[in-house]
Amino acid sequence: MNFAEFMRGEKPQDTGPKSEYPKYKGFFLRHNKIREVIRGDREGLMRGFLWGGTPQGNAHWDAVWCGDANLTQSDMDYLHFLLEQQEK
Repeated sequence: MNFAEFMRGEKPQDTGPKSEYPKYKGFFLRHNKIREVIRGDREGLMRGFLWGGTPQGNAHWDAVWCGDANLTQSDMDYLHFLLEQQEK
């Protein structure tokens, strides 16, 4: 919002970040396990959510869980997105 819009009394539009992730399609979602992963315990991946229900898919999360790949910032963003979803 600029000053002119403010003076006219216009309400600011929500320009905050929008989720680009599709709805989670897994049949289980455990926030406590996802928080463990965010804190650095990758063992929580196994019981946190259904890997195949995510855009990253099974192979990606399996590589992270096995230690063949590290969690990226994009992965962390997705885990935070999952925390905003309703537990199943």
